[in-house]
Amino acid sequence: MESPDIVLVFPHGGETIKVSHFPPHGLLAVAADIIEEYNVKLIDERVDSNSKSKLKSYIALNPTCIAISVMTGQHITYALETAKYIRDLAGKSLPLVWGGVHATMLADQTLDNEYVDIIVRGDGEVTFKNLIKALKTGADLRTVTGISFKDKEGNKIHNPDTKDFKLGEARPAPWHLVNVEDYISDGSMFFGSDTKRMLDIGVTTKGCQHRCGFCYNLNFNKMYWRGMPADKTFEFIKQCVDDFKLDSYMIHDDNYFVNPKRVNDVADLMIQDNMDVKWTSTGITVYSYVRMEDEIKKKIVKSGCESFRFGIESGSPRIIKLMNKPNTLEQVYDV
Repeated sequence: MESPDIVLVFPHGGETIKVSHFPPHGLLAVAADIIEEYNVKLIDERVDSNSKSKLKSYIALNPTCIAISVMTGQHITYALETAKYIRDLAGKSLPLVWGGVHATMLADQTLDNEYVDIIVRGDGEVTFKNLIKALKTGADLRTVTGISFKDKEGNKIHNPDTKDFKLGEARPAPWHLVNVEDYISDGSMFFGSDTKRMLDIGVTTKGCQHRCGFCYNLNFNKMYWRGMPADKTFEFIKQCVDDFKLDSYMIHDDNYFVNPKRVNDVADLMIQDNMDVKWTSTGITVYSYVRMEDEIKKKIVKSGCESFRFGIESGSPRIIKLMNKPNTLEQVYDV
């Protein structure tokens, strides 16, 4: 077996019923920037029944680090179980790197755990690559922006943030690191019985400019929205549809519809290409929909969009105001 430089792990989420999983997009994104330089292995514990035996074999080959991505919730329980398994096999010589929403937002608390050595905060595409270089060369971790870590005395160090990653610079996802068929569903939840091959293809934008009080974007993306250029977005969508023979797909953006011109331009390209595919996205705010011109909405539907998935959150004007939602209850009714 070829010795891996980096092992990426997406832990089990605690699901007790068969569900359609989304691919580990965050890990695929960081892998895209290092795959040409390093040998990368990716383990998704949700779909891989041999994950522990693979981990054991990879650890025996002495990788530079093992990185774990976590969200808040039961995900953490399984991530800690995996981290303990790694530590029991490798001791403290193998750095355990954590990333994702939870580790970013609660970096100081996360570092309290004995199975956390380093945290990659926020977008990991650039930060993780710089961290690997530092680990391989023995450079001072204080020189790596965007990370938090414990020094030899156990002190917690939080380096300055890394600049936001520009999606226009994103490299193609290294889909070969996973079995894409593990993430294909029939799409019936979103499109009825008319589709057979749906995939959550990942993100084309990051962040959101709203101030909704419950949302991770306040901290993680600091209310900053940025999108992949329209032509690159279309190419990304088309490649996924063609490569995986999709008849439907979902975009995993927090709010794909922030920039109406970009949405319009992508829809134009899809219509011009005669793409016979249905699609939806993981979210749109009532505010974004209300401010969109009717002609753009019609064009979006013509491009194959079958549904808008709104974050309503509440039917109470008092709660809407308390949460800093950008819409009114009247706008919800209108939509």
